Amino acid sequence: MTLFQMDKDVMIYKFTPKLNRKLRKWIRDNGFFCTLRYGINLSYQVDTEDAAVLVPHEFDLSKDEWFHEHLSELGYCGEYASIVLDVLHELGHDQTMHLFSGVEIEYSHLLKDMIPPQCCDRDRYMQYWNTPIEHAANLWLIMYVKLFPRKVSELEEIFTKYGEDV
Repeated sequence: MTLFQMDKDVMIYKFTPKLNRKLRKWIRDNGFFCTLRYGINLSYQVDTEDAAVLVPHEFDLSKDEWFHEHLSELGYCGEYASIVLDVLHELGHDQTMHLFSGVEIEYSHLLKDMIPPQCCDRDRYMQYWNTPIEHAANLWLIMYVKLFPRKVSELEEIFTKYGEDV
């Protein structure tokens, strides 16, 4: 059984060094100006010199069912793997962050920081995902998968081939 079947038993995804190299190449080849590197959480680091999608060594997928539900409310109706959508969401920040002020960015970070790591409160996540910054990244994700299905399928293939379920 694999992660890509959205099995309830598979909740941890491992970002391997080889996967990260392939992801960096995909990001570069598809015209994004950020990079990818290890971090504590899957997130986007705003930095004028070296913006990056940060990936943890292992990523907890337990909240992704709620994330899919939220994306569906915004009009997403695809079947891409959850981890692919998570990374595209972070790339969405790279493409939309310039639209927001420092105050809006801080507000979004404050709400995210208020959610404890093991939180199981769906409403807190929904509130966070509805902040303007998160909303913009999600709308960008939805637009990207509609406009570039071949590129997204290539990204999913990279995850299938080089990533690991734990």
